Amino acid sequence: MTDDMLVLGLDIDEHEVQVGLGTRDGPHVHRTVAWPDRREPLGEMRFVVDLAREFARKHVPGRRIYAAGIALDVVVNYSDRIVSCPSRPRWRGLPLQAYMRKMGLPIVIESHVNAAVMAEYMLGAARGHENALVVLAGTDISAGLILDGRLFRGDHRRAGEFGHIVVQADGPPCSCGMRGCLQVLASGRALERSASALGLADLPALVAAATNGNQQAQEAIVASGRYMGLAIASVVNLLDLRHQVIGGSLLKLGQPWWSAMSETVQANRLHRDDCSAIMPIEAIVPQRPSLFGVQALAVQLADSISSAGVIYD
Repeated sequence: MTDDMLVLGLDIDEHEVQVGLGTRDGPHVHRTVAWPDRREPLGEMRFVVDLAREFARKHVPGRRIYAAGIALDVVVNYSDRIVSCPSRPRWRGLPLQAYMRKMGLPIVIESHVNAAVMAEYMLGAARGHENALVVLAGTDISAGLILDGRLFRGDHRRAGEFGHIVVQADGPPCSCGMRGCLQVLASGRALERSASALGLADLPALVAAATNGNQQAQEAIVASGRYMGLAIASVVNLLDLRHQVIGGSLLKLGQPWWSAMSETVQANRLHRDDCSAIMPIEAIVPQRPSLFGVQALAVQLADSISSAGVIYD
């Protein structure tokens, strides 16, 4: 695949569909479209396919498209039937890949988290690094791994459950059934619970209280950062990773959270005397990371196969 060969990207969410075109150099043009009202499930799938075709026909008439990437949180069985799709629950039982191939292109389907990780790897703070941990810390906590320049998915394509690393033995129960998970101790949801326990309305109120000197609010934010640092250090020690990229809404907690997190990583990682080891750095792809990430995956797919491409006349 040459540098100017085009790929399609689609980000399918609960309320909207994002569609875009890009090349190896990154995204070129994109559009966000709301779901149409009152369509049956196959009609919704047809809407996605038609949207992609019309978008390419409008923006790159006469140009070949070589692959498509789709960001969608979905579980399929071995016969390609959808088992679970939180954003489009009525799609359960439908043949996902078979229908999306009606675009006439080779396709890759990836979760929103892994797609965002790929965006950081191809376009953001992890660019140029063959091995990296990318953490997305917000209302929930997740992560992805780039190993040897490729997205690591695991044997069952479930890699990245960073929020369920146990950081406190016999800690509070988590919705997954375990106790002491990072998710239940350090996430945005956990901090919302801390805010409520202090009689505060929400997480922004907790941050405001901490800024104004409320010691309990300060301790809650610092504790979240420390738990995050423990989990990051564990992955760093296991995989010998120099590069850790942190993104997500928890970065809005400010310097106290970031300092607690980064200092805990330093204090708990092996080989602290190794000057080549670097501190966590902030993610830099804030807008449409999943869309840009699946375009990057589509580029990798086009590189790995022989595709004549499709022209949407």
